[in-house]
Amino acid sequence: MAESYTITLESTPDPAEVALVRAGLSTFNHHHAGDDSFAPITLLVRDGYGTVVGGLLGGTYWGWLWVEILWVAEAARHQGLGSQLLQHAEQIAVDRGSHAAHLDTMSFQAPAFYQQHGYTIFGVLDDLPRGHQRYFLKKDLTGQRAFGNRVLLRTVMRRLSSQIRKWTDVFLYGVSNQLNRRTIGSHRANCDLPKRRRSL
Repeated sequence: MAESYTITLESTPDPAEVALVRAGLSTFNHHHAGDDSFAPITLLVRDGYGTVVGGLLGGTYWGWLWVEILWVAEAARHQGLGSQLLQHAEQIAVDRGSHAAHLDTMSFQAPAFYQQHGYTIFGVLDDLPRGHQRYFLKKDLTGQRAFGNRVLLRTVMRRLSSQIRKWTDVFLYGVSNQLNRRTIGSHRANCDLPKRRRSL
């Protein structure tokens, strides 16, 4: 005899039962694709008073960066904060081993902004919401990994060069002091020698 099932709409679902559904899908995904190792990213922008005026919410999983929300208050816009948030999130993702990024945005939000930052559209849903479009975009971050490595290398070389200059200055200062002491010592020794009498 077939098992009898019912479907119910839960207005106040039990958190444990919700977690059970999520865990079921997570277990299935893990069996086929491995652990997604989801790690959240939360970046906030604060003004001089400590008030949050923007931020980026997302995370990394399966080698991808997912940008869920990027928002900057209207009074703080046009100052490059959105670009900084996105670039910061991308660098965090690259440092975690991610090779690409994906996100979605509405036609009245910022599709052009993301395209200016190297994202390409791979899907569009019309009339979501009605009269608008929902764009799905992605970006290859492998080039950014190389760029990040070059930046890191330049930083290391600058610091190493600075340290070498300090070591050189210390060495030359020591050599200079030694030479000065020898010169002074030689001068004093010459002054202490008995003066020869001139013959009449």
